[in-house]
Amino acid sequence: MEFEKKGVPTVLICSTVHEPVARGLANTLGLRDVVIATIPHPFSWSGLTREQINERAAGVLNQVVLGLTGSTVSRAISSAGGAR
Repeated sequence: MEFEKKGVPTVLICSTVHEPVARGLANTLGLRDVVIATIPHPFSWSGLTREQINERAAGVLNQVVLGLTGSTVSRAISSAGGAR
């Protein structure tokens, strides 16, 4: 959160259960607009298929990229001329 205070775009990552705590802490620190990317709780890969893990990872990645750039991963790749 120190980066965010200094004007460096920042995204917090937490599980859905902890999002209210993260939002409260951000508000207390005066960072009401900080982006919080969430991943479904519990944050455990046991019992999940590879496809489910990939879906969760892609979801949080898109939230992070959107929070940092204002664009999703697929739009960022398209505007950069495709994946490398």
